[in-house]
Amino acid sequence: MDLEIELKKLASANAFFYVALDPERALGVEDILPNYAIICPYKSWLTEELKAKGISVFILEEEAGLMEAEKIAEKGSYGILQSGIVREYIQFRCAGSNPAHMNVRGWTPHIVVLKTSFLIEDFCKKQGWNLLAPKADLAEKYENKISQFNALKCIVPYPKSYTTTAREVYEKEISYPFVLQFNRGHSGNSTFFINSRADLEDVYKLYPKREVKISELIKGTPYTLNCLVLKNGKALTGSLSAQITGLDAATNNPNTTVGNDWVLPRKLDSKTADEIQSIAEKIGRELSGENYRGFFGIDVMAEESSGKIYFIELNTHQPASVSFEARIHRAMGKSPLLAYFLMDSGVAEVNAAVKDLPPFILPIRARQIIYRNKTERVINREEILEKYADKHFASRMTRIKPNEEIWREQMLEGI
Repeated sequence: MDLEIELKKLASANAFFYVALDPERALGVEDILPNYAIICPYKSWLTEELKAKGISVFILEEEAGLMEAEKIAEKGSYGILQSGIVREYIQFRCAGSNPAHMNVRGWTPHIVVLKTSFLIEDFCKKQGWNLLAPKADLAEKYENKISQFNALKCIVPYPKSYTTTAREVYEKEISYPFVLQFNRGHSGNSTFFINSRADLEDVYKLYPKREVKISELIKGTPYTLNCLVLKNGKALTGSLSAQITGLDAATNNPNTTVGNDWVLPRKLDSKTADEIQSIAEKIGRELSGENYRGFFGIDVMAEESSGKIYFIELNTHQPASVSFEARIHRAMGKSPLLAYFLMDSGVAEVNAAVKDLPPFILPIRARQIIYRNKTERVINREEILEKYADKHFASRMTRIKPNEEIWREQMLEGI
């Protein structure tokens, strides 16, 4: 497939707006997809680089000032979409006639966000915009730890697990160590490795009445895989990567994911790799059966002692490595998941030829590490510029809370 030709066909009757706090998430096809615009709150070295290349970037800070941009960004992508100047920009690009802005003259806007919500879904519907995301109720059902477990426990190989309340766990005899998870969380803040009674007591005090999932602690290597469910029900997969978690140089939280290593999966035998791919396909079929469309990511664990593969969790938003993977796959002459995701928004059915698909095991060396704020305070833009300006992908935000991303290191063989 000639990706550039196919994307130009798509753009002849469609306009795409990727709305994100971090413009890096929108990268991957921006240079070959006409009528693709990135909407973000703050200007940065990245936004300046994109504009210099002719990419359409709408920056709230430039249009409304820093204080207003920060106020809008407090509500995330939903707040950005709600902004009057953003609505005007989207309407202008889709209904205007100024050729300098590459307007597409009356076509419905397609809105892309990193993670959907009921508020975003409802707002886009009221505006008459086409939101390219799974339905919010399905995304929530399969994102939350306990409802996800209840839906998938008969389909995929979880470690020994059960649901109960924090109080019941605290009040009964239980063997250590184990993993305790609350229903909702992000970047490891709802997952706790319980090694002793003292650990359990600390967590119990947080929310004693809440439902929790208790799982056997599996020691081994975690892997992550980006996936996509198309309208035709087919599930596509990206390239398997080893999950880098709790790296001391990058975070203080041992449960926080800080990157991906695409080299380590080469050590897996073909049977194990096929098993992981089979898990992704099973989940894809399950999601498709409920009319789920869009990205999802899975985490699995290869047990150190036995090599057995255990399913750990499912994420129903665009995984953080999708944009980097898109650049990796395009460098290899393959069509990335991001391209298939956007093409699937068109009328024609996407037919993904095997020769164009990303390889399940990447044959070239690639790695990504996210270095997070390891202090207990908020880091502001001035400090970012002073200390991290020379870093690869220094943060595009103006304030970074503890354990949020400061800078991102991306390495690809030959580049």
